[in-house]
Amino acid sequence: MVRAEPSYLKAIKNSIYLNKSNVILVSLHPTDFSFIGESHGISVISGYLKSVFNDINVYLYDQQLDSLIDILNSIKQFKPSILGISLKIKTFEQFQILYKMITKEIPKEERPVIILGNSIPHFNGKTILTKYFSDVLIGFGEGEIVMGDLYNYICNKQSFQTIRNIMYLSDDGKVQSTFKSYLNGNNILLPDRTRTLEFYSKGGEIYIEGSRGCAYCGCKICECKDFLGSRKFLNKWRPRAIDVILLDLKNLIEFGIVNVTFSDEDFFGYDDFGIDRAIELAKVIISSNININFRINARVKSIYNENDSNEMRLKRKSAIKVLKKAGLVKIFLGLESGSPTQLKRYGKGFKISEFENAYLLLNDLYVDYELGFILIDPLMNFNELKENINFIETNNCFSKISSIYKKLRIQSGNKSYLNSVKYVENKEGIKIIDDLDFNKQKYEIVSYVDDRIVFIDKLMNKFSKTSYKLYYLLRIYTQYSQPLVNENDSLQSTYFKIMSDLKKIEFDLLKELVKSIELNGINFKKSNYFLVTYEKKKRIVFENFLKSDLFTNFSFKYPSLEYEIKEYITNSKLLTSCCNDFE
Repeated sequence: MVRAEPSYLKAIKNSIYLNKSNVILVSLHPTDFSFIGESHGISVISGYLKSVFNDINVYLYDQQLDSLIDILNSIKQFKPSILGISLKIKTFEQFQILYKMITKEIPKEERPVIILGNSIPHFNGKTILTKYFSDVLIGFGEGEIVMGDLYNYICNKQSFQTIRNIMYLSDDGKVQSTFKSYLNGNNILLPDRTRTLEFYSKGGEIYIEGSRGCAYCGCKICECKDFLGSRKFLNKWRPRAIDVILLDLKNLIEFGIVNVTFSDEDFFGYDDFGIDRAIELAKVIISSNININFRINARVKSIYNENDSNEMRLKRKSAIKVLKKAGLVKIFLGLESGSPTQLKRYGKGFKISEFENAYLLLNDLYVDYELGFILIDPLMNFNELKENINFIETNNCFSKISSIYKKLRIQSGNKSYLNSVKYVENKEGIKIIDDLDFNKQKYEIVSYVDDRIVFIDKLMNKFSKTSYKLYYLLRIYTQYSQPLVNENDSLQSTYFKIMSDLKKIEFDLLKELVKSIELNGINFKKSNYFLVTYEKKKRIVFENFLKSDLFTNFSFKYPSLEYEIKEYITNSKLLTSCCNDFE
């Protein structure tokens, strides 16, 4: 069937009021999130467009740096033919506001084609088109492909029928979608670094790509296989050209940037080839005298796989050693659980023993690591919670875990896990999750299969949420440091001790609550006592930090920190009766 172009799109293409060469890319940002970091997605798309098209002008805007008014004024000024907007979680309401501003302030004939990308549109395109906005395009998969095709179409160099990776509403009200294509790794080009220094100067995280997708693509709690990855082997994991990575690093160094994060879901990729490639990349970085610290994300089995030959085991070790020499300072491992049955439910694909061997190897090589850990999910039973506590204690790894208390965030892209929840709901006749919150892109958990987990979740959530912003700022500040080898750095040692103290307090509270439930059942009075006791301990950590000489160094980088600490301390003092509403 031949797909007809929507009439509104045809009108935009033929508009005499728009500058066809101008494209604006916008990344919207949650208003309640303290983290700041370069929006790598729009930077990469812009870099691709500027490399492929000589006649194009791309302007980047980010709500972390620019207001919605700034973005609106840029649309009025540059009159772009295409307005690409990145919608990650908690940003849909921001787009609704921006859309109203555009339709109110800009005449219809002067409005660009609006194309929405990133996770919200990718997984919810049909809902957006039929329930919210019928006159936008949805871009799914990788943005370079659809934006390149769309620009060619606007410039009359490509037919509408050949545009890839889009969904739209036809004139007869039917949702139509086109063929999904994947970018070859060699076509992951240099990003547009126009605004990189602005982010870096504010303490923001800077990203670089080494690959896309994931060689495993089997996690039930991850969106990768249906977003930037694939279920098909050819497109699961696609490495970027090493010479382009090298040039990207050199450009960052010229900016004075010394810390970067590889945004790859799976840095090492396919075992033999991926490990050899990592070694090659590290050696090239070393021989090119590039001095930069970097973090990577890796699967546990990329560090230790029990099925390896001795030769392969030595090769993995050599890869980590040479990467460390090249500038590797931290590996993020998606551990997620210390319970075998919960790991299986998450679909992680490794054994506890493999992680234990992996962390022994990293400790032996003095390579720092951070562990992703999702303590609680709605299908968890009390025994699994105890297994997690025992695992953390046995391996003494609480200081390495990103957040001790964290519950599974069930999103629209977590289709495998959602199917497991639906199965239990139907089997047990209970409602576990509520309808999708479209802006948050989250299914709220309304019940658990084990009532004791409900109680633990409410208490731990109350305890952790008041200091979450402060904890996250400290985590960002220490993310590129190497506590294992920089023991003489008193400044960093102090920050790490603060982080470790906070995690220990949270972990000790969790243990007390679990032990109390085992001995006394769900006891509100007893639990309230523990909560207040450990809240005071946590408050003392921040009060001491506020009084310390080191605070000046930290607050200089994050000016709002003093206010946030004082606000936390005030709120903390009000938290003495936090369990009353659970009775």
